[in-house]
Amino acid sequence: MTNEQAARRHSSRDLSAASNTIFILISS
Repeated sequence: MTNEQAARRHSSRDLSAASNTIFILISS
């Protein structure tokens, strides 16, 4: 796996975590 692939995977995971957090904040 290249560094670019690792970085892309890491950023998408951060993005989904942020989306979950925002969803929880909106839902509450």
